[in-house]
Amino acid sequence: MKSKTFIKTTVSIFLAVMIVVAGLQVAIDPLFQYHTPWFGLKPRFIEERYQNAGTARNFEFDTVLMGNSYCENFIISDINKKFGGKTAKLTLAGSNPVDWVYLLDILKKKETCPKLIICCIDPYRLTHSITESKIFLPKYLYDENYINDVNYLFNFQIVNDYSYDMIESNIQNDIPDYDDVYRWGYEGNKSGKEFVLKNYKRPQKTDEEVSAEKYSNAAMNAVGLLQPFFEAMPDTQFVYFFPPFSMLFWDSCRLQNTTAAYISAMKTGIEILNNYDNVSVFLWTDDEMFSIMSDLDNYIDTLHYQKYVNSLLLERMSKKEGLITKENYIERINRLSDYVNSFDYNLLF
Repeated sequence: MKSKTFIKTTVSIFLAVMIVVAGLQVAIDPLFQYHTPWFGLKPRFIEERYQNAGTARNFEFDTVLMGNSYCENFIISDINKKFGGKTAKLTLAGSNPVDWVYLLDILKKKETCPKLIICCIDPYRLTHSITESKIFLPKYLYDENYINDVNYLFNFQIVNDYSYDMIESNIQNDIPDYDDVYRWGYEGNKSGKEFVLKNYKRPQKTDEEVSAEKYSNAAMNAVGLLQPFFEAMPDTQFVYFFPPFSMLFWDSCRLQNTTAAYISAMKTGIEILNNYDNVSVFLWTDDEMFSIMSDLDNYIDTLHYQKYVNSLLLERMSKKEGLITKENYIERINRLSDYVNSFDYNLLF
């Protein structure tokens, strides 16, 4: 009899503790799954993969910054000034179109869809898998299945890492400015030609050429993931831009015989995107941009540029400089191809 009483008491205490934990998670809701912060708390954005879904679902905004690390150093207040409105930062470092679909699905279902979505697109993303995320994404936070919310409500690690942190940060008034959320391009970051070259692993030259058709088909599939949202969100303007990769990227392409394949993927992606009136594409192939690409002091590695380059790109997009149209895209693609194929790569080393 005592044994049964002990078991019942233990189970009751356990259930009571779990109910309290779940109640606190719902009330504090550090991942914003159910609401924006209550009790006068300010939101603390510290982990985009876990907080973007709730941000997209429950915060008010009319502009969205999506994409991966090539977008993370844009300054949100600058976007607001240049494009108007209020911007939500929903970037995901290391993400691809297969990841963006989860966010777009949430945005599509909002009572008022955003008027503008800014996102990067690049050769890597156009040729990446359309079924696998490169980096883990907690998909239970992005769906509408309340049953799997147990992974959130009864997750003591989230209680410790997010709920406690949000309360403590509010008490200490240590909430970062929204301009600094998810940014990595701070002063003091190691960068510049010497640092970039030191960490560049130059591939061995190969004579085997990658199929341009293969990469073109991959680009068709990647953009195909996004197409339903262009159609379902006709009042939203989608702005995609090609980040200016350094010439070291094109050096590796030249050595691995992937230049033509990547150029073909870009061309295919542009052709599909340009079929939609609510989609704009930017590709910069002017002398100033080529100068930036060939100066490794503007980079922290083969692909990632300094934050002042982000400011330049934003300025150009706001002025519609580098806008790709059905009339000029062949000329722009050919200009890029000519430059990377004729460039003297010995100048880099």
